[in-house]
Amino acid sequence: MIVGSDLLSEYRRVLLEPRALAFLGLTEDDIEAVLSDIEAGAQIEPSSAGPTCPDPADQHLWDLLAGVPQAVLVTGERLLLSSGHFPGRIMSPREFVERHLDSSP
Repeated sequence: MIVGSDLLSEYRRVLLEPRALAFLGLTEDDIEAVLSDIEAGAQIEPSSAGPTCPDPADQHLWDLLAGVPQAVLVTGERLLLSSGHFPGRIMSPREFVERHLDSSP
């Protein structure tokens, strides 16, 4: 997993919302422990700015993709999926499973 501080902050914001905590059945301490593990094992700050992201709020994702050439982005966000940037590296969850995890012949 590749994550920068902006993405980690977004995870924290979303996962600490009361509805998310209730849905997941986790406490704030549980979420902080998971995020600490992610941060310890995968923190990468982009070294260069990527091209302009079609969604300015997601520029940090474009920067990570630009800084880590082997990275892929798995997203359900249509605006990002329809981008012409990073061909073959931005895919839906279904596409990711079909390309990388589907073991059927």
